[in-house]
Amino acid sequence: MLPVPTAMVIPVEISDAAFLATTSIVSSKLVEDDDEEVASPSSLVLFDDDDDAEKTHPPLPLLFCLWGFCLFFVFVFLLSAKKRSFGFLLDDEDEDEEEEEKELLVLCGRVVFCDAKQTLDIIVVLFLLRRIVEKVFVRILTHEKKRERKKTNDNTQTQKKSSSNMSSLFSFRICSYNVLAQCYVKSEWFSCTKPKSLLKWKQRREHLRRKLRDELGEVDVFCLQEVDEFENEWKEFIENELNMGVFYKQRTHKSNNKKDGSLVCWNKEKFELLDTLGVEFNEVTKTIPYLDEVEGFEEEEKREYERDCVAACVMLLHKASNVPITCVSTHLYWDPAKAFVKLKQAEYLREEIERWSQTKGNILIGGDFNSLATSDVYKSMIENDYVSLMRDNETGREPEYTNVTPSFTETIDYIFSSKNWIEKVTHRGKVKNRDLLFDGCPCEGEPSDHLPIYCDIELKKAAAN
Repeated sequence: MLPVPTAMVIPVEISDAAFLATTSIVSSKLVEDDDEEVASPSSLVLFDDDDDAEKTHPPLPLLFCLWGFCLFFVFVFLLSAKKRSFGFLLDDEDEDEEEEEKELLVLCGRVVFCDAKQTLDIIVVLFLLRRIVEKVFVRILTHEKKRERKKTNDNTQTQKKSSSNMSSLFSFRICSYNVLAQCYVKSEWFSCTKPKSLLKWKQRREHLRRKLRDELGEVDVFCLQEVDEFENEWKEFIENELNMGVFYKQRTHKSNNKKDGSLVCWNKEKFELLDTLGVEFNEVTKTIPYLDEVEGFEEEEKREYERDCVAACVMLLHKASNVPITCVSTHLYWDPAKAFVKLKQAEYLREEIERWSQTKGNILIGGDFNSLATSDVYKSMIENDYVSLMRDNETGREPEYTNVTPSFTETIDYIFSSKNWIEKVTHRGKVKNRDLLFDGCPCEGEPSDHLPIYCDIELKKAAAN
């Protein structure tokens, strides 16, 4: 037996051009880096990975198994190709031993190496197979991860939607708005308004209706002041177009014959009316003891407080939470020189509401208080366990202005609430930029000298329980 050599060069019949071409292809395959782009047949995109898919490599043990299977397949294929050559060696027992071993070595070399072209074809096939396997596993693993992420996101969205739906059941929007009664509209009082046609009631009425119906969003409770001609101009609009319930209180007529008043209207789908109350601030004189004790000053002092201001109060049942809520719309006296009158009106209003509702809780008061945030009226509300819902939590400030005229631009409208029954204010409406209000209101875009204020509030679950 001849010793088996450790290495052997097998002569192969192949042209120089073919050899150079094939070796260059092999070099391009073997030198390929980890980048996805390859200038060879393997660069064909068999699977298009998603851009956002994570680059995931298949497990090494599984790749080794696949590589082993591929090598085994190639080896079997080559053996079957050389089946006849092996067969003649087994059948020819007459050859001498030396020739048999030489032929065996030659055929083994051919089995291992084949010819250059076949070897390169096999390498290309194996390389493409490896890419295919990797792409398949990347797609499979990426798809599984996407499914997991989608499932997680769906669960999160479902929880958020459920929480949002629950929150929306316990939420509603309240708006306070002095709509400017037409009985107070005079050209000389609003000389800044141009053109003057903006002051005509027909044009203002349509703009006010559009604002209440469309521009302020889904308001559930309106507290309106300076509403005149209620029966002719407002009642049908509120009940039919806004589809809301309404309670209106007209001002008294001791000091003048103006027929405006305040009203509260509510979303009938969310609220049920339990009771109503009209508060007349002229009655405040009955709560001032010294008026009857000081002779000669009784009538004069009474006239100071008898300003015909009123408040409209409704007790509503919030259907989703089963919480009773007292909603009030009011308009305090206007004169800056009569701050003591406004202070007494605010005190009397709180007392009447609490007496009527038999509680200090679940009270909302929206109105034109004709008082700055630095006034005694504002301070008295805060000191008696009320909070201003339009006051920003971060800055601690009210809206920059709610009444805009050339001579006076300040905040005098508020929405007050009793404490400890509202979870949070989820949204506060922003007033228009001053540049959009021209020289003052009414103007193009704003039919009143006041701006509406509104916010979304969410009730505490404990209050509902």
